[in-house]
Amino acid sequence: MQMVIVLALVVGIPVAYLFMVTKRILARDTGGVPLSLLFFAASAVTAVWAIGQSREGWAEIGYVGVPVEAALAGFLALAFSRLKDGSIRSRRILAWLSLAASVLIVVLNVAGGTQTASANRADDAYDEAHFGQFIRDENIIAAALKQNPGRERAWLDSSIRARMNDSVFLSAALENDSISQELLDTLTGSRFQPVALSAVINQGTSGETLAKIFRAHSDSDPFVHAVAANHNTPPHILREIYRRPHNTSGIEISLAGNPAAPRDVLRGLARSATYPETINMLLRRGTLDCPLLREVTAYLAGKGQPLALDYNVARLNEVTPKVCSG
Repeated sequence: MQMVIVLALVVGIPVAYLFMVTKRILARDTGGVPLSLLFFAASAVTAVWAIGQSREGWAEIGYVGVPVEAALAGFLALAFSRLKDGSIRSRRILAWLSLAASVLIVVLNVAGGTQTASANRADDAYDEAHFGQFIRDENIIAAALKQNPGRERAWLDSSIRARMNDSVFLSAALENDSISQELLDTLTGSRFQPVALSAVINQGTSGETLAKIFRAHSDSDPFVHAVAANHNTPPHILREIYRRPHNTSGIEISLAGNPAAPRDVLRGLARSATYPETINMLLRRGTLDCPLLREVTAYLAGKGQPLALDYNVARLNEVTPKVCSG
């Protein structure tokens, strides 16, 4: 019912306005029509411009309301023209209030669009200051790797060693897998924490180094998270991470999704996960089997019932016939 009412307003108001204007024109009673059409157009143009300044995906929904807003501005301007010359003082006051409301609609559109455009410029300036150099370095590295076929690792290793004090370049370089294991092991000890974390996450880092990193940073959630996410992390380290008290959601989810996670860790998560995303990650494992699925099902039906959110239940119903078909 509410949808019908909204649809009636969205369609009905603009249609009623156009009908009234057309009727006036056909009757040669055009007084106020030019001003009304001016405000109709000004409201529509400024509204479309203001919506266009937004970078949000949902902003396009605002275009649905443009005809309604424009029609209201047109109606108000039309009312001004009809009432402004009346002999009754209250009608004249209402006329000017109507005109003020029409102007206000246009002003608010311009103000909103200007504010959004200003926020966009501020965001662009922030991105340029914080990520502009990273993107440029990333593009330079990608182009250089293409120009050095067969020598990618040698070129990248050499470039990294030449710029060990350039944290932005190192972070960009670590997005690639063409880095020697020895250099990756060195970078895990970088004095720049973002660089060290990127090196720990890199899938070329050795299991031995990852074990050392965990021992050195076992109380640091960011480092433990990075170790838990790496597929080369030894199973015994993943067990130790699982046994840590108060693991963050990122750590728990990474354990659930790590292909190297041992069976006992997966079963433990299936029986005691703290976050619904952990359950979802378990249900999306490529190696998910029926016994593990049964553990998850039992947990969600019991102590883990708060984690049985719609998307987990839907995933459970989707994979159960496939995994437990026997």
